[in-house]
Formats: sequence, C-alpha cells, structure tokens
Amino acid sequence: MSQDNSRINVALDQLIDNVDSVRQALYIFTSNLQKNPLPQWDQVLSHFGEIQGRINALLKYVASDRLPKLHNRLVLPQRLTADLDEHLQAVTENRLQRFTHDDAPLYLRTKLVPELEEIDSELEQAAESQLTDEQVAIELQQLNETVLVMQQELLSKRKLFEAKQAGWSRPAASYNPNPSLSTMAAALL
Repeated sequence: MSQDNSRINVALDQLIDNVDSVRQALYIFTSNLQKNPLPQWDQVLSHFGEIQGRINALLKYVASDRLPKLHNRLVLPQRLTADLDEHLQAVTENRLQRFTHDDAPLYLRTKLVPELEEIDSELEQAAESQLTDEQVAIELQQLNETVLVMQQELLSKRKLFEAKQAGWSRPAASYNPNPSLSTMAAALL
C-alpha cells in the first residue's frame, strides 16, 4: 500500500509541475498583453505555440501509463473549518481561503449542477428529435450523389485540359510556303 501511495505522490507532483508550467506560460502571455495591448502577431503565435506545447505535454502525461489511475481514488478533505487556512491559501494562491461544509460539495462535485443537467438533456433530446434515421440516410444519399456528379464533372474537365495540353505540346505551323510560292509562280508567268 505504501508503494502505491508513493507512486501516487510522485505522479501528483509531476502533474502539479506540468500544471504549473501551463500556468506560468499563461501568466507570461497575459503579462505581455498587459504591457503591450497590441503585440506583434509573431509574438502572439509564439506564446500560443508555447502554451499549446505545454498543454499537450500535460495531456500526454495524463494519458500515459506512468500516471496511476486517479479516477478510482476518493478525495476526502482532511479538515473542514470556517477559519482561515493559510496552507490552503498558499496552495490555491489565495483563490480559496477556507474549506467549509458549504464549499466542499461545490469543489468536489463530480456531476453537473441539476439545472445544467436538465438543460443539457433538453438539448440532447432536441438534437435527437430533429433528424430521424431515414432523414439522415436520405441526406447522406443526396450528398453522395452530389459528390459523384462533382467527381464526374472534374474528371471531364481534366480530360479536356489534358487534351488541350497535348495539343499545346506540338508547335503550330506559323508559316506555310505553298501559297507564297504559287503567288510568286503566277507573277513570273
């Protein structure tokens, strides 16, 4: 059990380091935006690239086998109190001063708020009721027919272009001496 706990502690420390890395990149980007509200586009792209790289590293770590399955673990607060908690303030960077019985369910929630669940289910039902399987099949068939017509049109245009291109490769005769010779022969006679 202690080996499992040590693995989890190491994994959480690495996870915290990765999250701090993302937070640091975001902080640098926002502080640069505050200093210069109209930054150069290449600087913005550079910052976004750095942020994206750090987020990708974090996601890769979370998806890796090195991280133990944390979703099977329970999170139990060690202490619920209405008093100010200096350690909690330091860990959350003063975002959370106390962890009370009223706050715990909000921060440890694993489901959506019931009102949001209702709205989400209504939206899902509305999306499902809009299209039936038959309508989807009909639209898919029409789309396939349209793609087929477009493909045939493109192939015919390609054949025309290739035929014209084949004709371009032969040099066109710009001078035909026969009419000139016959005119000169008629003039001499």
